[in-house]
Amino acid sequence: MNRIVTSLLDRFYHVYPDYQRDVVSLFERDPEARLLDLGCGDGELTRKIAAKIGSGHICGIDYSTENVEQAKARGIDCRRSNLDEFKAPFEDESFDVICASQVLEHLADTDTLPKEVYRMLKPGGYTVISTPNLAATQNIFSLLLGWQPPQTAVSDDFDIFLTSRRLKKRTDPWPTHRRAFTLEGLSALLVWHGLTVEAVKGSGLYPFPSAAARLILPLAKRYAAYITVKARKKSAGNAGDTP
Repeated sequence: MNRIVTSLLDRFYHVYPDYQRDVVSLFERDPEARLLDLGCGDGELTRKIAAKIGSGHICGIDYSTENVEQAKARGIDCRRSNLDEFKAPFEDESFDVICASQVLEHLADTDTLPKEVYRMLKPGGYTVISTPNLAATQNIFSLLLGWQPPQTAVSDDFDIFLTSRRLKKRTDPWPTHRRAFTLEGLSALLVWHGLTVEAVKGSGLYPFPSAAARLILPLAKRYAAYITVKARKKSAGNAGDTP
């Protein structure tokens, strides 16, 4: 059974590019916007987002020195920082758009990042934040069989995939998934920290291929492999309203 499930997950690797496409789709064109990507990696997705926005004002933060150098080579003003212990090296209200893609689930303190996002966003600015989905179909299926869900973790030292017979020592320099979110949970976290949710997307639906998943997801996004929330900081004219 393990081999069957592993084969299914490997066959549907298309879910990740599907998720990237959905993330990029939530950004608005604004050539004057200043963009910050938290956990920007090597900057490949950051450049796609910047192209959608049409902006050349691009900053990034990442923990990996190698990623920082690669992002800089792509023309991104990238700084090295630990997002789990940080106050970002940028002024208050200095960005129009902030992205955090597949970052929040790695943090032990999941309040610091949205607090910093709120601090750095200009009034009227917005953020797009995405994570794996705790309620994804593959996680539900694993739990029904009594297995550890694929998108959760028990240790920073090793990975456990489906059962303890598949231990894998970790070599990544960053922690594995510390917390897991549903669509409601991620939205609630952002609202708690003063942001207003404008749009949500679900990407990928195991075991369906891309074309079928896109047809089903509008009615089943809460079971998607990845979830993405777009949320806005209220403009100065609405600053007195209750979040």
